[in-house]
Amino acid sequence: MKAQFTKESLAHALQKVRGAVDEQTPLPILTNLLLEARDGKSRLTGTNLDLRITVALNSAVADKADVAIPAKTLGDLVSRLADPEASLVLSGDIQKGQIHVTAVGKQKFSGSIPVLSKDDFPKAAKLEGEVKLSVSAKELLGGLKRTVVAAAVEDSRRYLTGVLFDLEGADLKLVSTDSHRLAFVRIGVDGKFQKREFLVPIRSCQELIRCLPDDDSSVSLTFTERVALFSMDGLTLQTQLIAEKFPNYAQVIPKEFETNFLVDVTELTQALRLVSVFTDVQNPRVLFKLEPNSLKISAASQDRGSGDATLGLKYSGSPMELAFNVNYCLDAISQIETPEVQVRVITPKNPCVFRTPDDNSHLHVIMPMRIA
Repeated sequence: MKAQFTKESLAHALQKVRGAVDEQTPLPILTNLLLEARDGKSRLTGTNLDLRITVALNSAVADKADVAIPAKTLGDLVSRLADPEASLVLSGDIQKGQIHVTAVGKQKFSGSIPVLSKDDFPKAAKLEGEVKLSVSAKELLGGLKRTVVAAAVEDSRRYLTGVLFDLEGADLKLVSTDSHRLAFVRIGVDGKFQKREFLVPIRSCQELIRCLPDDDSSVSLTFTERVALFSMDGLTLQTQLIAEKFPNYAQVIPKEFETNFLVDVTELTQALRLVSVFTDVQNPRVLFKLEPNSLKISAASQDRGSGDATLGLKYSGSPMELAFNVNYCLDAISQIETPEVQVRVITPKNPCVFRTPDDNSHLHVIMPMRIA
């Protein structure tokens, strides 16, 4: 084999695919990346069996090459090349179990890397009985950023460790919950579809966020009963789906409210961060004390003392006290892109909604904490 790659193209590809590599796996082949090169085009693939990412990269290829290369070795080598204009030449007889690597540019370097056969590398899952649709990359990226924060990272209830893709009509709804809060986003899709639900693991969603371009390009989504495939320019991400039923989230989102208030996002964020200094690490509760046109946020703990902050807001209802997990509040308002956030309340014991004013396309539902 013989193929040449610029440092820039390799670094870009490695940044995307290494998120799918599990360097702690007992299966040696999964610590490798599959390099496929032919006709001036190359692909680099990483997988941990649940997640598979493939990135296209430009190359100068003299001979067809399909080989599994250690991800850490290749990544470390590329990152430590000081010359940004450098190129790497990979050459040698793959059958001998190693290839030569040579740096072309200001730095003079040569070495060898042990490799494995491409035949040992896991193959991509076949997609049968699929549902296909396309969405805006920018909208999908924004929707995932708003929902991943509410999913559980680890939980024996696996349906809490993913983002639901709920497809119906011309809408794709993204939903996540850790049982204490819920995030909901609705985006438009091309075409109309019968209702189908697909549960994508949180780690795959996090990697998808890293891979998606923040532009108006189109992303193709393909779903089967077990697998989802996201295809965009020069990159594909394939993931196993969670085979568990997601809760009926529509029952959790309140439809009617007793009152609501508007507050400046920046001021609320600053107040919450200040007061959070005094929350208990295991129980990060803050108290909202609502008065007409005034919100007092306070926290107290035995180890850290107490503190409060007062800010103005648009509220004309009766005095009320609410208690929230401060981290849930910060996560919710960090996704608000308007100057103000609207908080909709039924009672201090019922779920509350944090959303962009007069916009139902995305919201966070937070369950208040008990007031001692």
